[in-house]
Parts: sequence; structure tokens; C-alpha cells
Amino acid sequence: MITPGSVGQAERRREQWIRARMAVVLALLFIGLIGIGGRAMQLHLGEQQSLKWVAAKQYRAVIPTAPRRGKILDAKGRELAIDVPVQSIYADPRQIRDHEAVLSALQTVLPLGGEAATIRRRLAQGGKFVWIRRRVEQDVADRVRALKRPGIHTVEETRRFYPNGALASQLLGAVGLDAEPLAGIELAYQDELGSQRGQLVYQRDARGRVFYTQSAGERPPLANVELTLDKVIQHQTEISLATAVASAQARGGVAIVGEVATGRVLAMASMPSYDPNDYARYEQSRWRNRAITDTYEPGSTFKVFIAAVALEDGMDPERRFDCERGQLRIGHAVVHDHDPYGILSLREIVKVSSNIGALKVAQAVGRDRFGAILQAFRIGVPTGIDFPGEVAGILRDPRGWQPVEMATIAFGQGITATPLQMTMAFAAIANGGRLMRPYLVERIRRDDGVVMHEAAPTLVGAPIRPETAQRLTELLIQVVEPGGTGTKAASAAYAVAGKTGTAQKVVEGTGRYAAGKYYASFIGFAPAQLPRIAVYVGIDEPRGPYFGGVVAAPVFKEIVEATLTYLGEPTRNASVIVMKRPQETERVRQISDRAISAEQKVAASEPASDSAARPDEGRFLVPDFHGMPVREVMRRTGEAGVAVRLEGTGLVVEQQPAAGTLLVPGRTLAVRCAFPE
Repeated sequence: MITPGSVGQAERRREQWIRARMAVVLALLFIGLIGIGGRAMQLHLGEQQSLKWVAAKQYRAVIPTAPRRGKILDAKGRELAIDVPVQSIYADPRQIRDHEAVLSALQTVLPLGGEAATIRRRLAQGGKFVWIRRRVEQDVADRVRALKRPGIHTVEETRRFYPNGALASQLLGAVGLDAEPLAGIELAYQDELGSQRGQLVYQRDARGRVFYTQSAGERPPLANVELTLDKVIQHQTEISLATAVASAQARGGVAIVGEVATGRVLAMASMPSYDPNDYARYEQSRWRNRAITDTYEPGSTFKVFIAAVALEDGMDPERRFDCERGQLRIGHAVVHDHDPYGILSLREIVKVSSNIGALKVAQAVGRDRFGAILQAFRIGVPTGIDFPGEVAGILRDPRGWQPVEMATIAFGQGITATPLQMTMAFAAIANGGRLMRPYLVERIRRDDGVVMHEAAPTLVGAPIRPETAQRLTELLIQVVEPGGTGTKAASAAYAVAGKTGTAQKVVEGTGRYAAGKYYASFIGFAPAQLPRIAVYVGIDEPRGPYFGGVVAAPVFKEIVEATLTYLGEPTRNASVIVMKRPQETERVRQISDRAISAEQKVAASEPASDSAARPDEGRFLVPDFHGMPVREVMRRTGEAGVAVRLEGTGLVVEQQPAAGTLLVPGRTLAVRCAFPE
């Protein structure tokens, strides 16, 4: 029997059980909420970065790009090497369903050739980034975008560009696909020119479409390298050298123009050259800066050192030596002269370049003094120029010289030097006996104006006294006068001093001389009495005439006249000659592969100011100068005291006013020259 009391008691127990269950549920719910909140806090505070990375990985990607590079500039701030914007093409394999269809479409714009197989394999590997083609022209990128193929995109990068083509190529060097320097200034100053590798960030929407790109991170200022090189002088030097090498059918050539007082290199050319914009097309032998990486036997230019030590020790330039009628035996060897000279003075020995005479002078001064003067001029020692790859040459310890060895060294055989060493030695004579260290880099300056490096002229020695240098200069002036070996170096515009050299080449690795192979050279400076520049010209293995006075001397003269006129050096005949930058001809383009920049062409067409060129009083009947060389124009106008505005080099192709015109005071004769087509 159930009583009312027992029912109430059961209800109470049921209510208690329900409350207990609810309490447990609530407790579990509370614990769950705490767990969820804790996890949320953990995700928010502890794993936020990893979650962001996961999300970014789906909608964002980073493309590594080549580092930017600073500019290389000439002495007047003109661009020699720059970065230019270009387009690169890449693929996102995840967005491409039909690889073959995409490759087929790309082939219509980009002939892929053997690259197709590599790209096909990389697309099949998946991922989200594959390079298709780096650094293409804008029109190519436009055509690729016009294909509208999913997964094919373009991005902007930079490419190294040399606006003057082959100009100064062995000095500048080149830069590879990923901005790695390969040679020259680009390599030597990589730490200053190169920036850190860049990154481009691109983002995609839910459908994978690229909608935003940006550079990742801050980029520090770039540094620009400013050279001592003058683009106009370099251009003229290269043209003159290339023309001579081609005319002589020579193996190659070297030319250097240096500033006497400072050691600044104004031009340094090697032929054959190459275009660094397309460096892979050329043999690496063309990359070498032969002015400092190659040595040669100097030949008769070395006789300047014999004369230097003789004069330094007080020898009278008129002291006479028996030159044995052109033949002298020393031990088992016989020394020959190119002509059977008899009695010659020291002055005459230098002028006619007698081998036997040089040997007799060397015997008179002695082995120790001869060796000491060579060491004082730092022959066989690197000059210390700020450029990679310089070699020393070979100068054995004079204490070990045998009589035959001293004889051959006296006229430049059995010893090797670089063209730059010989240039600086002659520059020291021109500089009153002071030997300077050559340099190519004037300063390194960042885009924000901070100067990181600035060069200064450096004296490295004084091998001879100023009075000796002056006497030696007088002897070298006679070399280019009638009867000397260097008459083809003589200039009607400027007094020059220098020495010819013709050396038979040695068969590499044998020590024997090669029949019919010669190195012809001429080294000198101008203006002779107040020298401003020293010029070296070397022609390697010319065919036909091979004497330095025939092959190299005319190139020396041409470079000297063009350089000094460009620098505004007054001539000794005409009252004033104003030379503008040389214009390019078709022949010049064929030699250098590139025309001189448009900026130079514009400057070349600018008229000279009236105040810069006024003839003397009197009248001058203008002859027909067409086809005449520059020296003849200057000779005739100089005699009449007429001012000339000269443009270009070579033979006269235009003149203003015309032949037959009577020039009156205040008028200037304008003459334009060019190489024959």
C-alpha cells in the first residue's frame, strides 16, 4: 500500500537526482567552455604566426629576384653601366590544368627550343613557381599576357645594360643572369655595386588571380662607381686602335692614355673587344684587359732606361760609341743593328735606336746601376692599379745577369713588362722624374650622397731627377724628328716625345723566338715640354710592315691629337682649335658594334662660341681641304693664323666656309673629319 508520504519522498529524490544531473552537465559545459576559451587563447597567443603563415601560403608567394646594382660612370658622370627594368615570365603550376596546351601557346611567343623539356618537367613537379623566361623585352611580355593563360604571369626585374656597347668592355666587365659579376670593375667592386638579393611578393584571390605585387623589405641606398675614364677619349682611343689592328691584320692591340701629373687613366683599350650586353657570344680571351694582364718584351722602347741612367749619372749626351758597323759578337751570340752604324753619340743612339749602341752604353754605366734604374722605375713590379688581375712581368735579379743577358735587356729582350708599367715609366719622365700610381676609380658615392671612397694621386717613387727628365725628353723629341725612327708620330699640332719599339715574340714555353711574329709599339707623351698625357700603343703580330715606327706611331699621333684637342690644349700652330665629341661613322659602328651615345652626338653638333675662336688680323683664301688629313689642315691654317673648329678625326669630309672663300677677321673655319667608308 502506497501512502502519501512515500510518494512525496520519491518525488523529492527524483528532483534531487535531476538537480544533480543538471549540475554535472553545467559543470561539464563550464569545463568545456573553459577548454574552448583556453584553446582559443592558445591559438591567438601561441600559434598566431603559424596560422598566418598557413593562410599566407595559400594566398601569398615570394619570388626571389636578382640584386640591384649601382651605376658605373665616367669622369664626367656619363653612364657606362646601369640597371634597366625588364619583364620576366613565370608559371604557377597549381593553376595550370593542361601543361601541353600552355607550352604550345607559349611557343607561339617564346621559341623555347630545348628549354621546353625542362619547363615541362618542372611544371609536372608541382609547387607554385617556375621560371619560364627571364628578362625579356616589353613587347614579348605583352604578347605573353595577351595569351591570357591561367597560371602564366609576368613580373618586373632589372637587367644590367651597357649603353655604349663594347666601349671599355674589358674595364667594365660583365654581369650574369642573376647579377653575379664576371669580370672587370663589376667584379672588383661587387661589394660596393651590388645590393642584397631582392624579393617580390604577390598575392592571389580565391580564384588564384594575381592582384597585388610589392617589393619585400627596405632596400639600402646603392653605391655608384665613378671612374677616371673619359668616355669620349676612350671612344677615340678604341676607334684608332681598332682601325690600326684591322689595317695591319694584326692579332690584337693595346692602347692607354694616362694623365701625367696624377696617374689617372683616361682611356685603356684592348682589341679585339666584346659587347658585355651579349658576353656569352664571345670567347673569354676577349674579356681580358691586356694592358695589365699580359706581358711582352718591350723591345727598343726599353732603351729609354739606358739613356735615363746614363744621363742621371752625368754622361754627356754627345759622348760617342762605336756601333761596330751593325754587328757585335758577345760570347756565342751576335748582336745586330737594323743598319750598319759606325760612331754614334748617346743622343744619336736613342734617335736611330741602335741595339749595339744601347749595349755599349749599358756596359759603360754597369750592370748594378742599370739594374737599379729598372727597379726604381718599378719594372717587373705591379703598378698597384685598382683593378683585378694585374701581373708583374719578369725582371731577374741584376746580380745574376750574364754579359749576353745584359746586352739583350739593354734593347728590351729577355725581360717582360705590362703595357701599363711601360706607360707609367714614360709618364714619370714626362712628370719630371716623379712616378705615380695609376688609378681607375675616382670615387664611390651612394645614391644618398655619402662618399664611401675618394682617390687621390699617389707618388710611388722618383727614379730620376727633374733635370735628367728634361734632358731625356730632349732626346725623345729627336726620335720623332727627321732621321729618327718615330717620324710618323710627329704632329703638326703638338710637340711630342717618345720611343719606338719592335720586339720579336717568344714561342710560349720554349724560350725561342718565333719567326715572323713581332710586337710593335710606340710610347710617348705630349705636349713635349709641358706634358699633359702619356700614350701607349702596342700592335700584336702585324702582318706586312711590323716596325713600331711604322705600325704604332701613327696611331699614337692620332690619339694624341684627338685627346689634347678634346681637352682644349692649345696647338702650336692654329690660334684655337675647339674639338667637339667625335661623330660615329658606318665604319666606326662596324668596329665597335655600337654607336656612340645620342648625348655625345648632340654635343658634337653644337657650334663653338664666337668668343672661343677668332683669327688674327688679315685675310685667308680658304683652299679645298676635302680628303686632306687633319695635320695638313692645321699646317695651312696655322701659317695663316686662322682659328679652326675641328670635329672628328681622319680625313676632311666637310668644311665651312667653302673653298675659295676669303675669310675676314672674326670668322672661324669649321672642318669635319671622318674615316673613309
